[in-house]
Amino acid sequence: MWRLVRLPLPRFDGAVTETLLDASSRMIERISALSGLAAENMARTDAWRFHDMGRRMERAINGCRLVSLFGSDGASAADLTVLLDLQDSQISYRTRYLTGPALPPVRDLVALEPHNPRAIAYQAARLAEHIAALPTLRADGMPEEPLRRAARAADRRHTDHGRYCRCRKPPARPVRCHRPALFPAGPQDRDDGPAVMIYHVRHRTILRYANPVRLARFNLRLRPAPWSGQWTSDYALDVAPAPATIDSRPGAWPVHVARLVIESPIRQLTIESRFRVGVQGGAIVPQDDDPTIGAVAQAALAERDMGPAAPAHYLYASVRAPLLADIGAWMGDGLSPDRPIVAAALDLAQRIRAEFRYQPGSTDAATPVADAFAARHGVCQDFAHVMVIALRLAGLPAAYVSGYLRTYPPPGKPRLIGADAMHAWVMLWCGRTRGWIGFDPTNGVITGDGHLFVAMGRDYADVAPMDGLFVGGGGQSLQLMVDVVPEEEMA
Repeated sequence: MWRLVRLPLPRFDGAVTETLLDASSRMIERISALSGLAAENMARTDAWRFHDMGRRMERAINGCRLVSLFGSDGASAADLTVLLDLQDSQISYRTRYLTGPALPPVRDLVALEPHNPRAIAYQAARLAEHIAALPTLRADGMPEEPLRRAARAADRRHTDHGRYCRCRKPPARPVRCHRPALFPAGPQDRDDGPAVMIYHVRHRTILRYANPVRLARFNLRLRPAPWSGQWTSDYALDVAPAPATIDSRPGAWPVHVARLVIESPIRQLTIESRFRVGVQGGAIVPQDDDPTIGAVAQAALAERDMGPAAPAHYLYASVRAPLLADIGAWMGDGLSPDRPIVAAALDLAQRIRAEFRYQPGSTDAATPVADAFAARHGVCQDFAHVMVIALRLAGLPAAYVSGYLRTYPPPGKPRLIGADAMHAWVMLWCGRTRGWIGFDPTNGVITGDGHLFVAMGRDYADVAPMDGLFVGGGGQSLQLMVDVVPEEEMA
């Protein structure tokens, strides 16, 4: 370290740009080396904590300035690219998102992502950890003012970030359950007027491991995202045993993500999600004045909106929904540009229902759509992917939706508790006038008041109810119980 400090400053000729740039580059290398040595070799004493706190504060302040300069509401794709470069987050963004720079996910990654070492929220969390570890002058154990300020800053990623980051932490209110809910009801969770149908949904997952799991991180996408024509209330999520940390926030698409961290050894994990949901509006049918497929395809390319539900996100291939030539050949002229879009999409959904056999257990979440298409059998996930690909091949914005479907017991039979399941269908953007319309290829229908929206993404990977990783465990088993009960049938 002292050798770096005692090295003479690089010489340069101010009149020659090349020598100035070369000297600047060598100085940056030297400073970076000094910083790295300090970070690696300093003893982890209180002095190191103050040193690292200074670095974190500088990085957070610079991050705020960069977001305000290059991540404002009117930011262009070039601005967002510069922001990702300056925040050293370009590779992380490309790994996570397969589209070009878009405002909501870029802001999320560089400002709010708690696991991105360059994000503003990450710096705030580390500051709170350092201050909490420093000696305290209070004998009553209460946090001193610096720690309270750091804790507020660390929690700021959930609150209103003005015109730059629009994520809000739901205000707490009582939720009726047998123990405190991890998620209180939020602002989008409200009784928002009359509904055609009101349901109570309960989704219970039990994971059992052959050997203890020492560490686990899970993403849950069980809380319904806000969606037109639907309201939710009384949302509650219980996890047993309780996680070490939990972070809940909206995702880059119309999806709500809860991230759990389990740090104590477990052999079983129980997750239960509950909410009340109302479905509004009437039945959707094809109309004589519906726009044509060609007109909608052109309108989608002209759209400038880059919000979570913007059609531009859903025009192109994704990891689980590649644009397969076989599906295009099978589709033929079924989606010709001159056809009315709603009628053509309904015909496609009905064709999938007629030509593909619903066969539970024949595929799983990892089955490639090409395999299910070739076999002409599968489940709702496979049929939704086939329809999404066919629509995108026609130049249309098509999204994958995860949700619940009301089911009916056989005539004369009682409803079986826990016998329902999650369902998948397709959302198709049908132009500005018609907007997003749901199509269920498993049942060959336009979605109605029995389809309960939870999340929308480019394919299954964006909206999977649960995914993650764990250390240990060996084999595992999963037990799933879902109930979708109309309110009038509640005891």
